Amino acid sequence: MRFSDIFHMINGYVVIQAEGVFTERFLNICMHRNLDIWNIRHCGEERLIMNISIDSYKRIRQICRRTKTRALIIKRCGLPFFLHRYRKRRFVLIAAAAVLLVLWYTSGHIMGITVFGNNRIGTDKILENLARSGVALGRTTSNIDSQQIRNRMMTDIDDLAWIGINVSGSRVYVEVVERLEREKEIEFSEPCNLVAVKDGVIESVEARNGQSMVKKGSGVIEGDVLVSGIMDAGEGGIRYVHAYGEVYAETRYSITREYPLEYEEYIDTGKKTTHRTIRILNHEFPLYIKNGSPYEISREDKYEKEYKPPIDKLPSVFIKTQVYTEQYAEPQKRTSAEILAEKPAELEEELKKTLPEGAEVKNKEVENTLTERGTVSVKLMLCCRENIARESAIDTGGIEEPQNIGGGV
Repeated sequence: MRFSDIFHMINGYVVIQAEGVFTERFLNICMHRNLDIWNIRHCGEERLIMNISIDSYKRIRQICRRTKTRALIIKRCGLPFFLHRYRKRRFVLIAAAAVLLVLWYTSGHIMGITVFGNNRIGTDKILENLARSGVALGRTTSNIDSQQIRNRMMTDIDDLAWIGINVSGSRVYVEVVERLEREKEIEFSEPCNLVAVKDGVIESVEARNGQSMVKKGSGVIEGDVLVSGIMDAGEGGIRYVHAYGEVYAETRYSITREYPLEYEEYIDTGKKTTHRTIRILNHEFPLYIKNGSPYEISREDKYEKEYKPPIDKLPSVFIKTQVYTEQYAEPQKRTSAEILAEKPAELEEELKKTLPEGAEVKNKEVENTLTERGTVSVKLMLCCRENIARESAIDTGGIEEPQNIGGGV
């Protein structure tokens, strides 16, 4: 059953028989005026049978007079006629009213809150903050101001970088993005070294304070001291300073992928199977029997569409559609030259996304190897220039201020 059928059953419709000499003109005018008609059947040259919504049926009287067509109701369908039919059976009406009341309440009130994306920030802390903003179980959803709540929570919770608040039916989904953990900043009054954050070959040293420990052309590995904050104070003494500056080095980044010379390309056959699921609030109702694809090889596409009922207080209905398209595998062959003409550009684009901010690409190198497995291994290396210096605190043994130690009087 399609959602449009469910929608028409809720709102009610009638099956009519239209008779007259100008039934085609009658039908054309109805469609031109966007009347809600469907399931049209021709019964001879002068008679039509069709389904039409209650609202549209009220508008066809003038069209009938204009086209000299007679419209007769042959069947009444849907919830409005059901309620009218059983108006004298109180129990049925009370039960139906109770169901509508439950739907109205659950659609207008928060029945569940899902928090995801948080790691360091506790879920309880987020829920408590939401409750202070009026977002809690049993509270109405109509008063939720996502922007205002977001601004308040980002002010109250320090580790919060961003928060998204989305209402779907009677459930609130809270997406949390936490701030990146930063190393504790070293005050300028505290002594420190500059150390290498990665391996590289030194290109230039700009030590504005401290003692340079490397020079151009020196190879360093992660953790090596580049600029020392321990200075000679003369007469055998030392003094501690806060080293700062920039140390630029040549660094390398690489990525390797294997590509088969013989592979299979998947081609659609044109056969498709569609699975639909109705979702109302947090309940799903599948309209199919067997799960999964009926084909040995297939491609799956998913999408979801929302249908809003004419009554604002009723919950939206979502139709989730899964389309399985049958495919077959067709063997393909390619040469090493074809792979090398196409894949390095893809690897470069992928690798550049991982480079740290400020890294400047100087040049690139591509290596390829034909493996025993019948694949071509492609390695792309990017040679970059970047500042590899990072501050690292010095343990002075309890001495708080940079000063001379030993030797001098």
